[in-house]
Amino acid sequence: MACDLVIAADNARFSAICLRRGLAPDGGAAWLLSRLVGMQRAKELVFTTRFVGAEEAERLQLVSRVVPADSLDAEAMKFAAELAEQPTFALAMAKKLFDYALGPSFEDFLDYELMVQPQLNQSADYREGFTSFQEKRPARFTGR
Repeated sequence: MACDLVIAADNARFSAICLRRGLAPDGGAAWLLSRLVGMQRAKELVFTTRFVGAEEAERLQLVSRVVPADSLDAEAMKFAAELAEQPTFALAMAKKLFDYALGPSFEDFLDYELMVQPQLNQSADYREGFTSFQEKRPARFTGR
């Protein structure tokens, strides 16, 4: 639940089994799960300890995508390669924005966003992205 993106095999199953062991959710599970699926659904999953298949997990937004089990590794590597082509500084800043977005008011979030964008506008990756767009070619990002 703490991952930014999750690829699951079509035969994967998920469960919050803590209550079956006489425990309450730990490791931030209640906080994370309630933000992923909503408070009522999170309580239902924890209180019932039922197993959720991959397709339902995708509907509940516990996973980003579901792929056939026999191609899980190949699909995960393909997805990782796509992400690796992105400008790492901008990707890191986007992650910070998403992480911050859960707490403040919309106005406070916009103020935070205004601090991030100027940093990106000064980056070599921004210049490369802009130039590659003008030249109609794929960008070659360097992470700077």
